[in-house]
Amino acid sequence: MPDIDMDFDERYRADVMRYAAEKYGSDRVAQVVTFSTIKARAAVRDAARVLGRRTSSATASPRPCRLW
Repeated sequence: MPDIDMDFDERYRADVMRYAAEKYGSDRVAQVVTFSTIKARAAVRDAARVLGRRTSSATASPRPCRLW
């Protein structure tokens, strides 16, 4: 049986799930959530990229990041 994998804005996710359950039946609709983890160095690199900083300077230190 085919499936459809789509991501929806969290503001409208409940509406989409309700619509799909009404249209196809609640026994044929499911919501699956996956979580991924990100290491400290990757988090610093992503933050630097978003802030427009050079990622090489953000990850140049060989020491681990202390988060707490």
